[in-house]
Amino acid sequence: MPGRVAVLLQAVNVGGATIGMADLRTALAGAGYDDVETLLRSGNVVLTRPPAASRADVAAGVARVCEQMAGRPVGCIALDTVHLEAAVDENPIWEEGMDGARMLAVFSDAPGDVVDAPRKGLPRLGGGTVAQAEVDGVFVTFQWCEDGISKTPALAEFVRFPKGAVATARNRNTVQKLIAKVAP
Repeated sequence: MPGRVAVLLQAVNVGGATIGMADLRTALAGAGYDDVETLLRSGNVVLTRPPAASRADVAAGVARVCEQMAGRPVGCIALDTVHLEAAVDENPIWEEGMDGARMLAVFSDAPGDVVDAPRKGLPRLGGGTVAQAEVDGVFVTFQWCEDGISKTPALAEFVRFPKGAVATARNRNTVQKLIAKVAP
């Protein structure tokens, strides 16, 4: 079914492969995608899904283009409005007045396993800082980073995703910007 989707790229321009967003827009348009936009440098693409393409088809197609550009595999996950809105509206950790830049939503194609005790030297989980939800085949893990993202242990210390899973984080503010670009 055609419609706008957001495709989140895993580890692009932030601790991973470097792909210029202008070049990516051009490459995706050349691969047959319409209305291609990017948001920020951290690997957020919004495009119109081809009529017969599923979300998985779009993610795989964008991943092929990214791999050609980056010279290595790039995980991609395609999200409809329902996934993005759920990351905002169904977040059990979020409370009015919190800073959206400190609330992460990790979108994944597989559920993560929350661990109570991360590697030695880090505090135990506690405090309800991580929660998970599933929306139409997409798993969302929420993490509140009270002291800021750069001063909070990485989510990977508390949640283990299966080998080969695509898992990529966006803060709440970015998710809201993506909703505005994807929503009809």
